[in-house]
Amino acid sequence: MHQNEKNILRYLVVNYQNPYPKDIFRWDNEGDVGFNRGRFNQHCYEIVENMRNDLLKEIDEGYK
Repeated sequence: MHQNEKNILRYLVVNYQNPYPKDIFRWDNEGDVGFNRGRFNQHCYEIVENMRNDLLKEIDEGYK
C-alpha cells in the first residue's frame, strides 16, 4: 500500500462520524433498557458491521 493510500484511509477513519448517541448506555440514564445480553451483543456486532460498511463506502466513493 502506498503512503498516499494510507493517508486517505487514515483520514477516513479519523473523520468518521459516530452515528450512535454518546449517552445511550450511561449509568445515570434512568430510561428503561428493555433488552437482554443477546440483544446487546447483536447491537455491538451491528455497530462494527455498520462502521465497516460505512468506511468501505467512503473508500469506494473516494476512488471514483
